[in-house]
Amino acid sequence: MSGKGIAYRSKIDISEDLRNGKLIQLLANYQSPSVELHLICPSRKQVTPAVIAFRELLRERLK
Repeated sequence: MSGKGIAYRSKIDISEDLRNGKLIQLLANYQSPSVELHLICPSRKQVTPAVIAFRELLRERLK
């Protein structure tokens, strides 16, 4: 971000910096390998309707 070079990062990690122009995307047509993303709750009691809604939101946005 300070003109220091090129980085290979997940769009999840840098999406805000891409939106506000701090970073620019290179090789836009390059498809990196897919990776799994896990949503982990310490116990089943913590799998609330809000957590389920968040999981569904992530599924939709990260397709």
